[in-house]
Amino acid sequence: MKFGPSNAEEALVFATEELKADTQYEILRALANAGMSQADLARKLGVSQAWVSQALSDDANLTIDTIAKIFLGLGLQCHFSSQSVQPHYAQAGMAVKLDESAWTRPAMDSVSAVARSADRETTTAMLMRAINSSCRDRRPVMMQNDNGGKPAPRQPRVAA
Repeated sequence: MKFGPSNAEEALVFATEELKADTQYEILRALANAGMSQADLARKLGVSQAWVSQALSDDANLTIDTIAKIFLGLGLQCHFSSQSVQPHYAQAGMAVKLDESAWTRPAMDSVSAVARSADRETTTAMLMRAINSSCRDRRPVMMQNDNGGKPAPRQPRVAA
């Protein structure tokens, strides 16, 4: 079974959604590191809390201007980096040839890799906390069987 996009159009959708999510998670990490809430950021930017909330929502259409405004409000400057596309993107017909001589690489690639790994762990922990906090109204899952629909055994909660 193959995972990932099946064609170039899906590869573009995957890449777009991944970049949007990565940007939003970076904003959430920066908010947490600054000890700020979305309301604090909204006041600092002179916008409504709803504007900040929408910028971090699943259906947000982030522009470069919006991203720059948010990072400046956090006292940060946003930088983008690139890396080679995963093999499944190439399989979908999105083979990209890069002229690596036009790019600079950090002197300490191994340190960068460790930092990226730590960021992913931090992101995972933040997501799990958000999921657990947003699922306050938990109801037992009902399974229909010959015993008249007894509740399924409770799933263990994942610790963040």
